Amino acid sequence: MGCPSESSIEIKFSDTGKGIAPSDVPKVFDPYFYSKGLGTQKGRGLGLSVVKALVENHGGSIAIKSRLNKGTQVIINLPSCAMKRRLVREQFDSLHPEKPIVLIMDDEPSVRVRTLSQRLLERLGYAVIATGNSMGAQFSYEYACQHHVQIDLVLFDQNIKNSSGGIETLNRLHQSGFNGKSVIVTGSPSSPVISDYKFYGFDARVLKPFSIKEFEKVIASVMTE
Repeated sequence: MGCPSESSIEIKFSDTGKGIAPSDVPKVFDPYFYSKGLGTQKGRGLGLSVVKALVENHGGSIAIKSRLNKGTQVIINLPSCAMKRRLVREQFDSLHPEKPIVLIMDDEPSVRVRTLSQRLLERLGYAVIATGNSMGAQFSYEYACQHHVQIDLVLFDQNIKNSSGGIETLNRLHQSGFNGKSVIVTGSPSSPVISDYKFYGFDARVLKPFSIKEFEKVIASVMTE
């Protein structure tokens, strides 16, 4: 393991095996890629793609170096808690001081849902703090409390990969004193939180995919209650 710094932690795994062919190295993170014959075994080739998703979901990166007949090295870099807190601080420092603040938790920043939500809220006059997991949401709320900043609304996705979802995260924030408005977001129409969102502590719910008008209507309704 590399020496931890304020910005990141580096973890290295090495072996002295046969190594990976240079032509295969770029493919090792592809789902179902497997350089050996499968035979009767099923489901191989998923391990590294799952690891990559886990690492990237926590804001990190993973790389592989390999030489034939020399061995392979896997290098993982993860942001430290100090780094995550610094990123939270930077987001708060960039907010407009007079706008109500919305905290978004969604683990898919590359897809249109989180980006669309953020842009819509900004267009409606809100300042937005965005995070991809429960830890980031908790850091954001802790920072707000420490600096006497009020978070007016949280918009939490229920299904967060490898992290607590919206229900658990809202419960923790409530235990810490959060009393603002809350909206649960999910792409699962059969989820219990959709039909009984108030039981779980939410003021409204949004089912993905949603239209712009539907989203704006829900936010306006919640914030004027």
